[in-house]
Amino acid sequence: EVETVFQRAVTRQNNFNDLHIPIKCVVFMDEAGLPEESHESLKVLHKYLDSSEVAFVAITNHLLDAAKTNRAVSLFRASYSFGDMEILAKECLGSSKDTDTV
Repeated sequence: EVETVFQRAVTRQNNFNDLHIPIKCVVFMDEAGLPEESHESLKVLHKYLDSSEVAFVAITNHLLDAAKTNRAVSLFRASYSFGDMEILAKECLGSSKDTDTV
C-alpha cells in the first residue's frame, strides 16, 4: 500500500512536470511508526526518500530506524507540562487572563 501511494504521487508529479505546472506532490503519512509495529515493511521508503521525486512528510510518536531517519530531517518536541496544557486550554476558550480558571 505504501509503495502504491508513492507510485501514484510520482506519476502525478511527472504529469505536472510534463505540462509545466509548478506543483510539487507530497506524500503525507500520519503515524508512520504503526506499519513497523504491525510488521509491514517500510523499506520501500528508502528508494523514494533517496530519489526525492516527491516530497514526503511523516508524523509519528515512535522513533523510526536509522535507515529512515538519516534520509530526513527530524523534529522532536519536548514533553508538555500541566502549565502548558492549562495555557493552551485558556487560549482555546478565549480567556487568557491568569485569574481565569479552566
